Amino acid sequence: MRKTPRDGAGAPSVRDLLLGTPLHRNSHARHIQAVILSICPSVFDGGREIMLAQCGGSAPLYELVRGLWRAANTCVGNKGDRIAAETRFASDLHEARGILGRITYVHTAIDRDLDLGPDGREEEFFDTVRLLLADLGDREARAETADIAWRHARLRKRAEDDLLYCAVGASLHADEPWRFQEWRPGGGPTGFVRDCIEFGRAAFTGTLPQAEPEWAKEAKAKAGLKAIEAARTSSGPSLLVLATTDHLPGTAKAGEDRIGGLNATNATTARSEYAPFACRRWPLVRVPDLARAREILVGEFPYAADVVDAVLRDLAGRPHVHLRPLLIVGPPGSGKSRLARRLAEVLGLGWQILSCGGVSDSSLNGTSRQWGTGRASVPLQLLKRLGMACAVIVLDEIEKAASGRQNGSMLDGLLTLTADPQTFFDPYVEHPVDLSGISWIATANGLTGLRKDHSALVDRFRIFSMPSPRREDLPVLVRGIMAEIRAERGLDERWLPDLDGDEEALIEQHFDGGSVRRVRRLCETIVAGRDGLAPRH
Repeated sequence: MRKTPRDGAGAPSVRDLLLGTPLHRNSHARHIQAVILSICPSVFDGGREIMLAQCGGSAPLYELVRGLWRAANTCVGNKGDRIAAETRFASDLHEARGILGRITYVHTAIDRDLDLGPDGREEEFFDTVRLLLADLGDREARAETADIAWRHARLRKRAEDDLLYCAVGASLHADEPWRFQEWRPGGGPTGFVRDCIEFGRAAFTGTLPQAEPEWAKEAKAKAGLKAIEAARTSSGPSLLVLATTDHLPGTAKAGEDRIGGLNATNATTARSEYAPFACRRWPLVRVPDLARAREILVGEFPYAADVVDAVLRDLAGRPHVHLRPLLIVGPPGSGKSRLARRLAEVLGLGWQILSCGGVSDSSLNGTSRQWGTGRASVPLQLLKRLGMACAVIVLDEIEKAASGRQNGSMLDGLLTLTADPQTFFDPYVEHPVDLSGISWIATANGLTGLRKDHSALVDRFRIFSMPSPRREDLPVLVRGIMAEIRAERGLDERWLPDLDGDEEALIEQHFDGGSVRRVRRLCETIVAGRDGLAPRH
């Protein structure tokens, strides 16, 4: 029988990881599952009060545990595109790292005692997340691995010299990053800590080989900088999104800039933030098996087969996945946003949904550094977060964006972002960025107002009509909705099986057509009824 996290072995501690112990079941997501079970054993079936108590009464930790548990289970339970699932999980882990960092470092000692408790489990959790992100190729986390390793190396015992070697190797990483394996979605763990140990041992003992990576040897044989770049990207299509940050003030190393004459150890500048992302080509996603993609999508959206066929037909013969801007128009609850998200997932792309309702500024295009604060454009932020050159941005309910221009207009900004070719001057990094790997999908309930006020923008999109689900589509819809509910709750089919015949008949009896949301509410009502009738032991 396949093991679940409930009966699997516990995850190695941070100290074990720094000594070279592999990740639990050789998986980032399963490792997080095991760590969460060690903190909160009742995450499977406990209520909020029980889980909160097991989290030491820490509301922030409780919410974080719930969110990461769902993310890990979604990744582990994904039977489709592993690349998309692992990319999403890496993004969720990055967000969790930011939350844990704010909890751990921003609060005062008294606040931490009140919010987190005195047992130090949050620091251990924080270090675990950072080590997983380091293995996933996150540059900031890899830089922080040295601090974590040195903290443990100072307290090393006999036969734990690997802690010292790991600390030395991680400290030298920034100078020779090519010695370490880069992570690619679907490729499994990179063994970053193991590489740090081997690198540190060789450097500590004076036996460090001065070898070059294979791609550099191959490029030198061909000669020339263009050959070097070609050798680096020979494994697949890639794109240079941002060419350089050398024109920006400050240094490329975070924390070395001086602000107001003081050493700003936590300062982040545009240069330090984007230097690791610049000057290198980032991978594009190859076009997957379109027949298999169609089978999955039409299986979930049988009433929208024409839309799926039109979108996938455009990918035939392309070297990598890119969708021309498309606008899906249909009544509320017809599943437009879900279809847009599933298109991205099935095609292996990272995605971000932007709710356009009431947006009254142009922050989508980024903000200038001349202001007190600034941020890069949303597409560039997304690509940097994913570590890839392609992604999908879903503009949900685009017709509801504000039409005023006092603070800039999101819809006006989209004219620039959807231009062809998609080379955009980002005001934050003050340099052109290549956004040709971004695919734009917009949804709308109607186009009357949008055509009147922004006809030029509407002309940029291919427009598809989204029909409403039919009564004969109910069995497929119900299966898909139950799968989503299981993923959200972190359960498999044994704990939350599909609806039986009587339950499906009950939904069909109350289904009056038109709305996927109504079908979901009916499914949730039945699931709640099951919970209420379940025996309590």
